[in-house]
Amino acid sequence: MRFIFLSIFLSTVFVTFECSKVIELKCNPNFDVQSIVNLPYRCINGLSCFFEEIHVDESTSLVLNFDEANYGLDCVGFVNSTISKLPSNLFNKYKAVNSLYASGIDLLQLPSNTFENASNILDMNLSWNKLTKLEEKVFTPCSNLRKLVLNHNEIEEIDVDAFDKLYQLEELDISNNKLSLIPHKALAQLERLRTLNLSNNSFIVRYGQFPNSLVTLDLSYNKLENFTLKSIISLTKLKYLHLNGNRIFRFRQHIFPDGILDVLKSLKHIQLSDNEFYCTTLADIFIFMEKYKVTIDVVPHLIILNSSNIHGVGCREESRYLL
Repeated sequence: MRFIFLSIFLSTVFVTFECSKVIELKCNPNFDVQSIVNLPYRCINGLSCFFEEIHVDESTSLVLNFDEANYGLDCVGFVNSTISKLPSNLFNKYKAVNSLYASGIDLLQLPSNTFENASNILDMNLSWNKLTKLEEKVFTPCSNLRKLVLNHNEIEEIDVDAFDKLYQLEELDISNNKLSLIPHKALAQLERLRTLNLSNNSFIVRYGQFPNSLVTLDLSYNKLENFTLKSIISLTKLKYLHLNGNRIFRFRQHIFPDGILDVLKSLKHIQLSDNEFYCTTLADIFIFMEKYKVTIDVVPHLIILNSSNIHGVGCREESRYLL
């Protein structure tokens, strides 16, 4: 009986060993960084090292080749690769790294230990991956993070403490995801956040969920219909508001209630193209904006010229819809 049990045990260990693969990584310090669009300045002009052509599944563990010469890197990146999760010891080795570029590598998850020892990271690009959730305190070790890019993922859920202690974060891009609701504290605690891009989600705006520090807020293409500036009344520093591509059609007592721009005095630029406004309503909005010296900006590719429009902003003729 003991012999049979030992045989089964050894067999199990063998199978586990066979199924688990370990790949040792060594980055290429001579990678042509000019071939990547929108790389941070420090990745182009600083000391960078990129990992190339790594294609592994979830059963593979990635470990880093420890080369003392790489400790002073400014930027680390992954390109032309397929990796379900980043190496767990990435920032144990590259403690001085300021930038991480991991865009378009099919990341599926960010385990809670992913960014251990990443206190020096300043900007991080995790765009064009397959992340579905941001776990509790996953970015907490990144205490000096200034810019976080998460656009074009499949994020449906953000834990209330996912951005815990990111007190230095100034720019957050979570556009082109699948978000509808974000816990109030998740965003409101980002006390230095200046730019927030939530475009191309199905986001529902609620009172008090944005930090008062915001200067630019992009809510375009979120299927908003009953949006009102009252919901962001605490954003007294807000200068740029993007509302393109929603389903807004009302004006007074809705999107622009009486007295709202006396409170939001910093708001000077607003985008309203590609909504559902009747032309008479849109004309009233232009008159109202002129009174408060607010400019209605138009994105070049959204300018309408060959149909009903006011200064390039498209609108609907009421007579076409009345029987």
